[in-house]
Amino acid sequence: MTELMRKAWLGWIDYMGQGKLAALLLAALLFLWFGRKKAGQEALRLYATVMTVCCILPPAAAVLMAYQTKFYDYVWIWSLVPVTAVAAWGIVLALGELWPDFKPGQWRRGLPGTAILLAAVILCGPLGSPAWNQGGQGAERGHAYAVLQEVRAAYPGKRLCLWAPREIMEYAREADPAILLPYGRNMWDVSLNGYAYDVYDEKTVEMCRWMEELEETDFAEPGAAGRTEAAEEGTALSLPKIYGDYAVSAGVTCILLPEATEQEIILELEKTLQTEARKLEGYWMLYGWTD
Repeated sequence: MTELMRKAWLGWIDYMGQGKLAALLLAALLFLWFGRKKAGQEALRLYATVMTVCCILPPAAAVLMAYQTKFYDYVWIWSLVPVTAVAAWGIVLALGELWPDFKPGQWRRGLPGTAILLAAVILCGPLGSPAWNQGGQGAERGHAYAVLQEVRAAYPGKRLCLWAPREIMEYAREADPAILLPYGRNMWDVSLNGYAYDVYDEKTVEMCRWMEELEETDFAEPGAAGRTEAAEEGTALSLPKIYGDYAVSAGVTCILLPEATEQEIILELEKTLQTEARKLEGYWMLYGWTD
């Protein structure tokens, strides 16, 4: 519970830092309760107020986060609050106070207040910036798209099941929904398994581990990475052959390896898959064994 409360507090700070619509909501609630004698809609006002307080106070927010499970982050508990509806309701009633009869002669009173409200709404901004607009992720996504375009060009109209480093697989289905993967994001982001009951088999998990170690390890010898259970069984086969066979059995038709991968590993995979590696932007691509 302590960890959930910490995440709730940090989530609220981050939520406020990415946009100010929460502040606009609070201002609207204060106006609806104290600035308007006959705002009406008592149930909506009460519900919005209670849920807003629950989302802000760490203990209550932690309970809501526990209820929605780890599948969702803190920001999702705000879906319980009618933020847009209440903020718009407060703005409409405020405009009604500024322009009681909506007569042109009332502009001296209504226009400045309207301008202030409009500026407040504009300055509040969105509730967060999409990942595409973030510099680092945008560059990573653009590079992944370029690589995936080259990969797809090698498979015109054919079935493509791709096994690649995480930074490529993360955007593969987004770039082309027809691309198949041996495992998805829930392999490395376990929070996505919140409502999942199926688990990956041991071979698929080992494939993911080996690929991640290929990305992170400087190799002094082939098979320096991926010392998993398959390597501890005393088999005479090299690790590249083991994981090459795993990939084929998983239906993989194309493999991308980091450019820094040891050449002996590339050669062993070429021998195992009976194909020839091709150089892409920062990767080696092996394909064609299913043609």
